[in-house]
Amino acid sequence: MSRQSVLRLLKNDVVARVRFSVAVNNGTVTVNKETFTRVATAIEDGRVNLTILPANEMPWNGSGAVYFSTAGNANNPTYISKYGAAIPANSLFSRETFGRVEEGLLIHEAVHASLDLTSSTGIITTHEEAACYIAEVLYNRRMGLSLTRITEQIRVAALPVVNSIIRTGTADATKYQDLVNTITAHPLYSGNATLCYTRDG
Repeated sequence: MSRQSVLRLLKNDVVARVRFSVAVNNGTVTVNKETFTRVATAIEDGRVNLTILPANEMPWNGSGAVYFSTAGNANNPTYISKYGAAIPANSLFSRETFGRVEEGLLIHEAVHASLDLTSSTGIITTHEEAACYIAEVLYNRRMGLSLTRITEQIRVAALPVVNSIIRTGTADATKYQDLVNTITAHPLYSGNATLCYTRDG
């Protein structure tokens, strides 16, 4: 996937149909067309640094896409050997080879990036991740991805929320809380479930 392909993805008609609102711990998160055009514009004007790499060179091992709102460090030895460990703030990474699943991962990270660009602070990690997973799986469903390809625990938990959005236009509150609970218990997030990501615009 090229830089232009990423920009086209963030501006396309399917992504414009990824729209919903969820009540989070400190208010509401709304995801819509502006979420993704905001990120595309930030890439174009240099406020977000987009880097496209082969899968084996992604800064975090196994990631399809990843966003750093603040400066961080890579954990992939292959990346580190070529580029060093330090990663600057406002960096979005994407794999160069993409299908619908990987596009969904980029949509997930674009929600993180948009929340950073708008300095949306105070959202507990589990709620922010819930919004990002909903956006990812909603995109997958809008693209006609087979349900048999949605197998990971958190994404499976996001499906009932996504289905309620598709059916009614509204995220079912009970199903949303089930998703938040799944994320809270997941080993990837349980250690910082009550913390907030740093947002600096």
